[in-house]
Amino acid sequence: MKNKVVTVVVCIVFLAGGLTGGYFWGKSYSQEQAINTDQTQTVTQTEEKVTATKTEKEVLSQGDTSWDGVKYGPYSDGDAELTTLKITVPPNTKLDEHTHPMPNAGYILQGDLTVHKDADGQTLELHKGDVIREMVNQPHYGEAGPNGCVLIVTYAGVDGQELSEAVK
Repeated sequence: MKNKVVTVVVCIVFLAGGLTGGYFWGKSYSQEQAINTDQTQTVTQTEEKVTATKTEKEVLSQGDTSWDGVKYGPYSDGDAELTTLKITVPPNTKLDEHTHPMPNAGYILQGDLTVHKDADGQTLELHKGDVIREMVNQPHYGEAGPNGCVLIVTYAGVDGQELSEAVK
C-alpha cells in the first residue's frame, strides 16, 4: 500500500510540474522558467467524481492531416520528445500569430477558442470537449471567447526543438 501511495504522489508531482512549464502561444520557455505574462490567469476548478464502473477509452482524434486539411510530413531526425502543456487564455484575448515545427493536438477543457489561418481565411471554432490537430509550419493564431479558454496541448517533436516560432 505504501508503494502505491508514493507512486500516486510522484505521478501528481510529475504532472503538475510538466503542465506548468514549456510554451505559451508564441513564446518558448524552459522547464525551469516560470511563465509570467499578462495573457495568463488563475482558473478555479472543482473536482468531479468519476462514475465509470470500468476503464473506458475513446479516440478523440486521429489523423495524418491538420484541421485545415494539410497532410503531416515525415518527422525530423533526432530523439522523440513529447511536451504536454495546460494553457489558459483570458476572455476575449487574441494571441500572437505563430507557427509550430511539429505536429501537436489540443483538447479544450473549458471555454471557447477560434483559430484563424489568415493565408486562406479559414477559421475553426472550438468549444469545451473539442479536439484540434494543429497546423505545422503554417502561420495562425487563436482568439479566446468571452469566457476565456483552458486547453491541454501535446507537442510531438524532437529533443531540443522549440514548440513555436512567432511570425514576424
